[in-house]
Amino acid sequence: MPTVSSTQGQAFGTITVSSTALAISAAGLGFTAVQLDQCSRARITCLTQPVVFRYDDSASALTTAGHYLAIGQTVIIDDNWNVKRLFFLRGTGVDGVVTVTLEG
Repeated sequence: MPTVSSTQGQAFGTITVSSTALAISAAGLGFTAVQLDQCSRARITCLTQPVVFRYDDSASALTTAGHYLAIGQTVIIDDNWNVKRLFFLRGTGVDGVVTVTLEG
């Protein structure tokens, strides 16, 4: 049975991830600086093609190493510091789509 979060969703966004590292603060996700500052974690789901992500301020290193998120997988990134440093990149030669819910 799926687990229901005990935190409240603050904001939701969906974006296409391509061959250029994309920050969680990207305009396409639509999160405001206040929403990013107030969240305590992010719930990320990969919808179409695999993506790779990192949360250590190393967007340039994303092309060689990162956490792999397969189609249909969901991951929770805890801690505001980590969430604000999230970067995404497509995991294969095909663009992917992710949804992100900021929780507080």
